[in-house]
Amino acid sequence: MAPDPIRDAFGPTVGTALSDPLGEVGRRTRDLVYVGVGFGVLGFQRLQVRRRELESSLGVALPPKPDDLGRLFGRLPGSR
Repeated sequence: MAPDPIRDAFGPTVGTALSDPLGEVGRRTRDLVYVGVGFGVLGFQRLQVRRRELESSLGVALPPKPDDLGRLFGRLPGSR
């Protein structure tokens, strides 16, 4: 069989879209799910970092314990 320059340059899945359209849809769907899960993990990690920053700036763990709520409300303007 003669060398195929397109398949050699872009990999073995280039010609499969026409020969196996359902398999290609499955691969694309799987890739989209992986990307979505990856973005979800990154978003969750970012949220955790923001929560830690907020905890350190308030000096209270989140969610606050009842003892910590009194301290938080005491820091509000116009309280006590």
